Amino acid sequence: MKKILASVALLAVSSGAFAQETYLEKDTLICFSEEAYDRQIRYLNQGVRKVIDGCGITKKEYRVIPMEYNTFSASVVEVIEFGEVVYVGNNGLDIRD
Repeated sequence: MKKILASVALLAVSSGAFAQETYLEKDTLICFSEEAYDRQIRYLNQGVRKVIDGCGITKKEYRVIPMEYNTFSASVVEVIEFGEVVYVGNNGLDIRD
């Protein structure tokens, strides 16, 4: 019984970590694969202002569920509205309390 109560208490305490909402900002580059994201970034780094196949720009703000946060590469999020997993730079994510 103590083990169950401890687990419930731990779950209640850790649920506060999920209180933040994350949004994908309007006009953010998104890609549907990590390979497409990396290729798009190479284009941008070379001054080529073309959106490649497999990538796009958001037209509005979307609420997302962060799946993988990466500092030096694309982060992975699921767009709640569509249920799609996309790759995005961290500068396009807005984390709110």
